Formats: sequence, C-alpha cells, structure tokens
Amino acid sequence: GRIKTAMAYKDTIKSVIKFTGEIIPFDKIDHVFLEKYEVFLRENGGTNGGIGFKMRHFRAIINKARKRDVIPKDIYPFENYKVSKLKSSSRKIALNIDEFKNIKNFNVLKYPHLLDSYYFFMFSIYGQGMNFKDLMMLQWGNIENGRVSYIRSKTKAKINFEILPPAQDILDYYKSQNRNTKFVFPILLQEGFTPLQIENRRHKTISKYNRDLKEIANLLGLDSKPTSYVARHSFATILKFLGTPIEKISEMMGHQNVLITEAYLKDFAKEELDLENKKLLDI
Repeated sequence: GRIKTAMAYKDTIKSVIKFTGEIIPFDKIDHVFLEKYEVFLRENGGTNGGIGFKMRHFRAIINKARKRDVIPKDIYPFENYKVSKLKSSSRKIALNIDEFKNIKNFNVLKYPHLLDSYYFFMFSIYGQGMNFKDLMMLQWGNIENGRVSYIRSKTKAKINFEILPPAQDILDYYKSQNRNTKFVFPILLQEGFTPLQIENRRHKTISKYNRDLKEIANLLGLDSKPTSYVARHSFATILKFLGTPIEKISEMMGHQNVLITEAYLKDFAKEELDLENKKLLDI
C-alpha cells in the first residue's frame, strides 16, 4: 500500500537499466559501478538532491536483496560508496512573518476557485505544520473537545493539539457542507479507495493546490512562491522567530529528533545571525 515508495523503487530500477542498457545481476554492482552511475546521472542533469534520492532507494533495494538471501552478505557496494556525501544545497523555502501575514489577510472570498487550497494551507500552519498526506487523511473522528489527535503517516508519531480559532473557522466551513464522508477535507470524496486511488487523488489535488498557492502569491506580489511543503517549514520558522525553543517545535511537528528540526531551520539561523550583525548599525 505504500504507493509513493513503490514508484520511487520502480523509477530507480528503470534509471539503472537506462544506464546499463540491460538488466544486470547484483554481483556486477560494486562501488565503481555506483561512481559511474552517479556520473551518468550528473551528465543527465542530476543534482546532489536528486542523485541522493535515487541512491538511497538503490541502497534499500540492495539491503532487501541481502536480507532475503538473494545475494551474499559480503556483497555490499555501499561499504565504499557513501550516500551521505550527496548533500543537497539548502535553500530558503519558508515564509517570513510578513509574508505569512500577507497570506493570512488575503481576501480569498473574492477568488472562490482558490478557497480550498487557501484553507488547506492555513490549516496546515495552524495545525502545527500538518503535512498534506495527514491533512488529506484527517477524519472528523480525530477531532474531539476542541483538540485534534492523529498519528503522523510518515513517522507514526502521536500528534495532539488545541484547535486555534482560525483553524476552527475552517473546520466549521467544511462541517457545514454535510458531505457524506468521514474525511474533513474534500480530497477523498468517498470511502473505500484503494492505496493507488488514494495516491492518484493526492497527486491530482496537490498539483492544483500548488498552482493555486502560486496564483495567491502572484496576486499578493510576493517574491516567495509557497507550496504545500512550505506551510510545514513556515510553521517551524515563524515559531523560531517568535522565540519558541527548537525542542518544543520538534515535538509539535512530530520529528523523531531535534536534528531534523534543526535542518528545517538552517536558513533561519543565517537570517538570525544577519539581524544580530546589523545591530552594529545602531551604535
């Protein structure tokens, strides 16, 4: 049922076969092979982030083969080829406080075709950076006594938070629609979807969601181009700007450790240092 993971494995295998021109046995894959495959990916426009993504799935495939005794344990090309070297360059993707205020004050009622996407984005931020998969799967049964409680689909962490008034307004809007479904948001419009159907709905909806967010940014004249993922980063960054300790932000987001949260806030740290440096101008 993990459709995205299955698709990633399949794409990686297709990429390797495109490189070799044929299906090859596991014992032909060594660290030299991986180095040449990396060069092939770079020559075809691959970046560190994209190459690292494929290499991690390639490594997972090798690990599964060893675990299932398809290949001997001593055949392990990733012993001498380190995926960790393929670090993608960080880029600022979070909204700052002023940008968030602009979006928060956007009069979406003038643009009905943007309403759902706007509400998805705002609920994600007011919902402790809820990601799109969890937003899509959120059920009315997860809401009780003014709180939302659910299990993160990615890390299986338990999330429980108080519903803030702006988030409650969004919930009231969707509750008033009286749709015959257990899901809060109008993404999975009926129950009983197969995992593949759920993934297709996710892909179709998130594509429109991101297009709509781009249109909102253009209407507001923002330089930043928000996406579904920006909501989660923005939640973390804005709270850090407001002085919330990283440990608390990490727990709110359901991260497995603080290091993951710190990775979200890398660019913020540089921006914060720049602000400190500018204090010299006040002397």
